[in-house]
Amino acid sequence: MVAVLKEVDADAVLLLDIDWDLGGVTLNALADQVGGYPHRLALRPNRGMDSGLDLDGDGRLGGPGDAQGWGEYAGQGGMAILSRRPVAMEEVRDFTGLSWTDLPGHRAPNGTPEAQRLSTTGHWDVPLILADGTRLHLLAWHATPPAFEARNVARNRDETLF
Repeated sequence: MVAVLKEVDADAVLLLDIDWDLGGVTLNALADQVGGYPHRLALRPNRGMDSGLDLDGDGRLGGPGDAQGWGEYAGQGGMAILSRRPVAMEEVRDFTGLSWTDLPGHRAPNGTPEAQRLSTTGHWDVPLILADGTRLHLLAWHATPPAFEARNVARNRDETLF
């Protein structure tokens, strides 16, 4: 991945399936290897975040299928942004906590608990500050794969709709 990022040489990159950690150790180690990306953002994802509910219906709590987004541990398979442009941190909007059933026109299956979040991983509005001071808004998300079961198809559709 490091070689690809160096070759692409983009001004900003959204990384998917990168593990999140509170101190940013994973992201900083990768960014240091790539070089040229002084501005970095990684917010806590829903993947691996315990919901406290039996979302997968297996009769047990706390498994990977019971997390807000499938994950064996908090932060597994998160997302992050590397940027050459500064991030207007005070203007970043994180919609990761939005309840699935609060999305107008959602297709959440009947019985979906209110506590179930829409985002499998996250939804962000990240403004980058351009040279002239204007903002370029990156609208970033990482949806559930639309496979495996009807619930995933509906969630992927609604994540994309949002």
